[in-house]
Amino acid sequence: MGYESVNAQPFLEYLARALKALYKDPILLPAVPVLPPQQNYSDRRNQIANELSSLNQRIARVRINRKKEGITEHIIKTLESGGRQSDKQKREQIIKNMHSMFKTRVEVEEEIRQRQNIDNQPATKRIHTL
Repeated sequence: MGYESVNAQPFLEYLARALKALYKDPILLPAVPVLPPQQNYSDRRNQIANELSSLNQRIARVRINRKKEGITEHIIKTLESGGRQSDKQKREQIIKNMHSMFKTRVEVEEEIRQRQNIDNQPATKRIHTL
């Protein structure tokens, strides 16, 4: 089988005219979003569980709820540990912060006792007659 000589010039001219026409008056189609295939709840849950279990050390996946952006997900990397001395300093800092945030049992019990003391209660006023 031999190849015949083909004159491509008429085809190229026709193609050029078609491209010019489309350039002047394009054919616009409505944008249709391409949706990814839907996963059911259990498949998505398993996928997230696999992703979380296969994270490297010192990597965490977090969700942050912000007023303007809403809930956003991020992957963060924690700082490397500086050794035992650094860990001891971190523990001491955590304990120090906990003492400033929480009250002792004695303080809480004293506050409860004062609230339950009848002498400290304000007098009740009746608005309606019986």
